[in-house]
Amino acid sequence: MMAPVASVPSARTRYLILALRNATLRTFVANVIAQEQPADIAAPLADLLDDRSHYLRATAAQLLGSLDDVPPEVRQRLAQVGSEDQHPIVRQNAQESVRRLINQAAREVTA
Repeated sequence: MMAPVASVPSARTRYLILALRNATLRTFVANVIAQEQPADIAAPLADLLDDRSHYLRATAAQLLGSLDDVPPEVRQRLAQVGSEDQHPIVRQNAQESVRRLINQAAREVTA
C-alpha cells in the first residue's frame, strides 16, 4: 500500500470523512462533499483508497473524480488504484474518475 498523502484537513473535513465511513450516512455525505467540494478534501479521500471496505474505496474514487481541484499526487494514486485494486467496482470508479480529471484538465488548457 502507498503512504497516505500528507495533509492537515480542517475539523469539518475530518468530520465529513468520519461520517463517510458510516454506511448509513455514506450517500448523504458523498452528496455533501460533491456539492460543497471542500478545498482540503482531496488528500483525505485519497487516504480512503487504502481502506479495507471496497464500498468506501469505490465512493472515495468516485468523489475524487467529481472534484474541481485534485493535486497531481492524488491523481497518480487514483490511476494506480484504477489498475491495481482487487475489486472491479473500485477499479472502474477510479478509471472513470481519472478520465474525468483528464478531460477537465484538457478543457482548462484550451479555455
